[in-house]
Amino acid sequence: KQDDEAIECLKRVRNDNKDAWYYRIKLMEYRLLFANAPHASHTLTKIFETEDATRHALEEKVRYTVETTRDKEALQDYLRDVAFPLAIERQNLGDMHTYADKLMTLSIESSRYKEALAVKKKHDRALAKIKRIEEE
Repeated sequence: KQDDEAIECLKRVRNDNKDAWYYRIKLMEYRLLFANAPHASHTLTKIFETEDATRHALEEKVRYTVETTRDKEALQDYLRDVAFPLAIERQNLGDMHTYADKLMTLSIESSRYKEALAVKKKHDRALAKIKRIEEE
């Protein structure tokens, strides 16, 4: 039964459900449960390992692309459309700060002050939301 519930949570997280945070928490609970259980489901353990590898691979690909893109306009577009939103979605504070800083710097260099301000506000809102969740 717990295997089925964990797999259902995993499906809901993958579908970008608006309530994905709830299912992520449930998945963490299942991971702890299965990690400490000698009878842990081999299938579910493999699914968790694959999910972790996929998650980290995507983040590493984004970091690599950000670091290797030399065209400032292309980098600005990539940061705005892919990297920064992904960091916010994954609640990765380190990447979120890094990408916001780079995006604001590029925006200011190209005299796009309103865009820089919008990035700063979006960053601050995401950070405040994360802090609210941690305090609850």
